[in-house]
Order: sequence, then structure tokens, then C-alpha cells
Amino acid sequence: MGKMIDAQSIVVASTATEWYGDEGEILRFVFFHSLVLACLAGVAVFCIAYVFPFTHLAAK
Repeated sequence: MGKMIDAQSIVVASTATEWYGDEGEILRFVFFHSLVLACLAGVAVFCIAYVFPFTHLAAK
């Protein structure tokens, strides 16, 4: 998720798609997706740690 908002990855993406000078627009688009994935990962970890049917998945 952090790789998506990495400056080098954004520059490579803008160069590959020939969107020169639109790095800010790419960052705005990718930042939302990065936040959504971080929230989903947090919910998954919370469920594995505290919600009964998923707690058996955690290492003891």
C-alpha cells in the first residue's frame, strides 16, 4: 500500500503512460485507494485478533 504512493512509482507511472506533469493527479487517485486498502487490512487484522470465528487463524 505504501508502494502505491511512493514518489518514484508515481514518476514511473506518469512516464509509462505519457502523462508528463500530471503526477499530482495520479497521487490523488492512488492515495484514496491506498487509504481504502489500509482500512481493509486493519479490519482483517482486528477480526483475526478479536472476533471469535477468526481467532483460530491467529498463531498462538
